[in-house]
Amino acid sequence: MTDRIFFALCMLTAGCTLAAAPELVTIGDAGNPGKKVFFHEVPNPYPRGGVGYPYRIGKNEVSNAEYAGFLNACAAKGDPHRLFDERMKIARSGKEGAWSYAPQPGSENSGVNFVSRVNAARYCNYLTTGDPAKGAYVIAKRPRENGKVHEAIVGYRDLTFPDAARVWYLPDMHEFFKAGWYDGNGNYRELTPETRDETSHYGISGHASGLREHMENKFYAGAPFVLGADDKSSDAASLNTARLWQQPEYEGRAESGFRVAATAPLQFGDRLNRRNNFFFDRSEPAKLRIRNDGPMRNAAFRLELRDFANRPVRSERLNPELKTGVTELTVKLPEKDGYYELLITPEDPLFNRQSQRLPLAVMYDPADNGAEGNFGFTCHVTRRERRFSFEEFDFDLLRRLGVSNVRVDVSYNDIGGSQSVLRRIREAGLNPLAIITSSGINSYDKIAANRAEFPELAAKWEKHGIPADYAWYAEQVYNLVSAHRGIVRDWEFGNEPTYWNCLPEDYAQALKAGYKAAKLADPECNVMAGDLNAIHGPVLRVKGGEFCDSIASHIYGFYVPMFWGISGKMRELNGWKQAAGIPAKPVWLTEIGGCTYNSMHLIPVRTLDEVRRYQAVHQPKVMAGGMAFGASKVLPYNFRDVPVDSLEEEFGMLDRFGRPKPAIAGFRAAAKLLGRARFSGFVKGHSMKVGEIAGLAFKDADGRDVLTFWRNDPYGYGRYETPFLDLIKPAQPVRVAASGDSVEVFDLSGGASKLPVKNGAVEIPVDEYPVFVRGALTPELETVATAHAVPARPLPAAKVRILPNRKSRSCDLMSGVTLDLTAGMPETVRVHVYNLKSEPLKGTLRLIPKSNWREWPWAVRPAAVPLEIPADGMGEGSFTVPVPRSAKPGQLFYIDAVFESAGGMEFSDTAGFRAVEKTLSLRDWITYAKGFKLAAADGGRQLRIGWDKEHANVVTFYLRTPKQFAADAAELERDVAIPVRVSGAEVFAVNLLFLDRNGETFQLKQNLKLPENEWKTLRFNAAGVLQKGVIVHRGGNGKVDFPVRLLGFNFELRNAKPDGSILLKPYEITAPAPRWEPGAWTVYGSGYELLRGTGDTEAVIRHTPEGRGYASLFSTRHPVLAKDEKSWPETVAVTFRPEGSGIRAVSFLVQDAKGETFQLKRQLKVRPGAGATAHFDLSCFPAGKGLVIYGGNQDRRLDYPVKLLGFNFDFEKGGAAGTLTVNPPEFGRGGDAGELSGGGGAVAMD
Repeated sequence: MTDRIFFALCMLTAGCTLAAAPELVTIGDAGNPGKKVFFHEVPNPYPRGGVGYPYRIGKNEVSNAEYAGFLNACAAKGDPHRLFDERMKIARSGKEGAWSYAPQPGSENSGVNFVSRVNAARYCNYLTTGDPAKGAYVIAKRPRENGKVHEAIVGYRDLTFPDAARVWYLPDMHEFFKAGWYDGNGNYRELTPETRDETSHYGISGHASGLREHMENKFYAGAPFVLGADDKSSDAASLNTARLWQQPEYEGRAESGFRVAATAPLQFGDRLNRRNNFFFDRSEPAKLRIRNDGPMRNAAFRLELRDFANRPVRSERLNPELKTGVTELTVKLPEKDGYYELLITPEDPLFNRQSQRLPLAVMYDPADNGAEGNFGFTCHVTRRERRFSFEEFDFDLLRRLGVSNVRVDVSYNDIGGSQSVLRRIREAGLNPLAIITSSGINSYDKIAANRAEFPELAAKWEKHGIPADYAWYAEQVYNLVSAHRGIVRDWEFGNEPTYWNCLPEDYAQALKAGYKAAKLADPECNVMAGDLNAIHGPVLRVKGGEFCDSIASHIYGFYVPMFWGISGKMRELNGWKQAAGIPAKPVWLTEIGGCTYNSMHLIPVRTLDEVRRYQAVHQPKVMAGGMAFGASKVLPYNFRDVPVDSLEEEFGMLDRFGRPKPAIAGFRAAAKLLGRARFSGFVKGHSMKVGEIAGLAFKDADGRDVLTFWRNDPYGYGRYETPFLDLIKPAQPVRVAASGDSVEVFDLSGGASKLPVKNGAVEIPVDEYPVFVRGALTPELETVATAHAVPARPLPAAKVRILPNRKSRSCDLMSGVTLDLTAGMPETVRVHVYNLKSEPLKGTLRLIPKSNWREWPWAVRPAAVPLEIPADGMGEGSFTVPVPRSAKPGQLFYIDAVFESAGGMEFSDTAGFRAVEKTLSLRDWITYAKGFKLAAADGGRQLRIGWDKEHANVVTFYLRTPKQFAADAAELERDVAIPVRVSGAEVFAVNLLFLDRNGETFQLKQNLKLPENEWKTLRFNAAGVLQKGVIVHRGGNGKVDFPVRLLGFNFELRNAKPDGSILLKPYEITAPAPRWEPGAWTVYGSGYELLRGTGDTEAVIRHTPEGRGYASLFSTRHPVLAKDEKSWPETVAVTFRPEGSGIRAVSFLVQDAKGETFQLKRQLKVRPGAGATAHFDLSCFPAGKGLVIYGGNQDRRLDYPVKLLGFNFDFEKGGAAGTLTVNPPEFGRGGDAGELSGGGGAVAMD
């Protein structure tokens, strides 16, 4: 159904009259202070609640009665947008085409729930115009980044162009917080459960009760959210808006509703044209739209136009007659290009003498540099179009601003539209710079998962010398570059590998693999190393610079000589390039800015206005200064503010609504003059000292000289105590030789004028604002060092690095690796060897303990790994280090990895490692089960599962990122053991969950009854997923497709008490434990019965006091234990736990070939409830020591082969009835003992 037909149906049903609108209250006190409310993951948010204009807001949440009126007007004939939800407390009667709606009795005044954000916006539109499709909001179906299409609010609320006298809209979180919590005296209330229902200072109700409410704004990278407590929430964070809930805007929920806001009786539109206040055409007028919600009247206000330096351009007092609705006034624009602000100061008392600031940009002089210019931006195109605001990106605007290069993220597929964007950029006449996603390559876990999942790619790319770890990445790069040949030339290989979770040397390996794949796909492409700002040293030292065509760098600093400044960073990188023998390798500054990241704002000044003004000053400096120190291209970060209400929002040149900020004019001025220019040199006298002048010379594409000057200010040196406008001191003249009658001079925001040439020179006034001069100029130049002296060192044949075993940023690993190895566990240590020669390299890799290991004989396995490494390639070795349980937590040890080449040369790396306790980190786990919650316990070493009064009878808790467990069937031959302690519940089943390659879930189930308040270790045989009877979920082929990942655990419980819980200690992955094999063991003796225990790792013998004094647990199959005297196992151990009656002795029994029984007895005293292990030295049997012998031929000597008989357990006399739980016996090392040797495998049980 089209919107036009839909509107017609609405009007027919409504009889052209609107349903009763919600009651509003007026919020004055314009310009009130805000309050910092710390929320979500924003560490230093903007103050909330400060609003610089009057507005109106609903006294209450929109009620069921009010919304039912809307439904009767707009959803009687049909409901294509699902305005009605059957779960609402609104009854629908009638039939299709003639529906009628009414609130359920008693719910008339309650807030309506199950209304989505988009339908709440439709309600606002309807109140504004009578048409749900027209008003403050544009609503349309839009694809998301996951490829799914849903309805969305496109752009932001439009309070300028609707013609209605009153525009209704959803309040943003500042308007909502002010209306509900501000006290009118500069402070904000703190609501409690006792005061939550009190009316606010302005008279609104239900802001901390009833329902959570949809907000107009988005935050934290574009998430819609609801704010305010619902009736079920009573915590302080919810009651005072410190907690907010993300909610898809197309979804209504039981706990969520909304309240409306509306424009004030007098309101000024914030846009002067349809291009968000950008003016490129002199014929286009600027129109100020003034809204009057009342009868015709006059309204006095002052209109003042100011330039980029806050200097007045024009000022006048107006008192126009306003009609009901909107009155338009034409605003005269200046003739000169530049950034300006229109200040509107109404005399209406509601405005509290506050001025509304309308930013605008006059840009008549063209600045189009085409696709090959020097400058550009990071533009979050798909995020803007599919998450932030769903607006179609305006590439024409980029061209008009002098942009040539558009830097965007690109995925390996086009589900999110990132690849389609590349074509659109090229079609717009701009150059796409594609940042290849780091997904699948930025951590060792992801690399291992892809290697295991796609083993066929390793063989394919091995032919090109690419290691198996990077074969999957090579495949993705090849496919991506092939698909965009002729569209994309420039490929940035990953964003900021400085912060990836891998070694810098391994980023170099990824770069090498990507380079080879990309050049196969498109020999003409530009392979750009990702940001090497911090990790250039180690990457270039393993020849990474030889496998790229250019280098990206991200510099967030000022034009100062220190190491963190633009010149300092570029000198460092240039020095390393020279040392690596690649001095001419181009550098692209693909992100550059001035953020210090130690303040609420981009720079630590007092106000956002100061930030924006200094950002404008900074732009020409980074653009011209970056080129002066060797950058080929400069792309300031970023184009448009992202909606986060904190620091990251300030990086854009446009605000979140698309309106100009001062910096965009500074960018355009520099782009217009230097966009096709080349650096000529430093003007004599160039300085970076505070108070002195920097001068840079360029030659543009038309052969004209372009100079730029500025006086260095203290902000660049971290001295921010001076208010911004006080930084600007009187200009001082700079004299430059020139010819002709005059030269052109351009101010910071692009405004042009002329300077006369007198006596062969021109005097240029220079202050802290950068200024450009263009014409026939012949400045005297001087040499300034642009590279540090980094000594060149010959590369060795190889480099060795021990890999980290926990998440660590690449830049933090430059100084070495410290491993965390768990005490009592065999831990894996991985080593990479990098071949730095253009020929194959052979050798042997070893992991060698340092001398401080002498306390324990730690045997590293294997002893050596032979390697054959292709030219410029990588080899790898994996070693097992057994860490003893007695190693103290935090104790530091050292280990060497040594690679010895076939020629006898050694290359090594040293790593330290700490013995640590195993923990179960809460942040790694999550549960979605109804009524359950996870919490940390015992200082993070345990996990606690708790539950509400109402909860499901099954709780599954998942790893947030399922961990790879097995790449093939052989790796499934391991156990997963997890200690569990249950309180206040009956757990009758526990499950282990695995996830295979195709997304199928495999469930290993143990039916059991866990004892209360007692730690119990549950063991699962992971290989069980390959056996019949495994439970398979989520369809698929029912077969295990490798690799397999560990997904989580599942508990089935009943009779749970409110204060109960399940505690868990870290799970362990171990060698397979011995198991009782069904049908191969039985128990003998009157009064004894063999039961099933916990899984297959326990046998339970039930006994009564009337039974005989001992129980015999005997094999029914009598496997051979020793074929001859030399083949005996060394030991056997059996672990058991009696209940009801203690154990006083345990015997181990064998039978020889002539039927003679040999018994070795151990006297023990084990009380009921205690666990114990009986150890037997099997050398006693061939030696004939301490044995009881009976039966058979009675020759009292062993006749081989000797077979296993079993165990006797002697009970204490007079004990009570109970059970004996026995674990499978474990046999120690020895000769060839057949299926029983080595302490592993299965032991049969009846």
